Amino acid sequence: MLINQEMHNKILGIILTLLEQKERVDRKKIKILYDSVIEQVSEKLFNIKYQNYLTTLAGLNQINENLLDLGDQESSLKIHILKKLRNMLEGNCPLDDSSYTDKSQDIIEFIKNRFLPFIIAVSDYDILQEPNSVLLSLNQYLKSLQR
Repeated sequence: MLINQEMHNKILGIILTLLEQKERVDRKKIKILYDSVIEQVSEKLFNIKYQNYLTTLAGLNQINENLLDLGDQESSLKIHILKKLRNMLEGNCPLDDSSYTDKSQDIIEFIKNRFLPFIIAVSDYDILQEPNSVLLSLNQYLKSLQR
């Protein structure tokens, strides 16, 4: 698995709290989780040692998607994750700006429009690698949040 079940659960908790705006979530907590997921996925899936966003993005941009495409579902999911990860890292990340609060609309939009699709792609891949009913339910719920 790219990220373990505990990490998936933490991500879901933070996403739900932010989107439903039930309670305050420390921006730093979100950032730590975000950085951790990027580090794990970029290292495990693409063999890119995470140092910071720019060096990771530079490494990701060196990957030729055509070489990843083996015509199977796994390689298709890898390419999908690669695109979502690039999308997250290319844009401005409001989690880096300490003037933002967890209730900031920019953070909520970032989580909903860029981080959530990435996490769904990662969970799709994890389900393919190690199918389990808990992760499948979590994945379906995350997909329902996109609507």
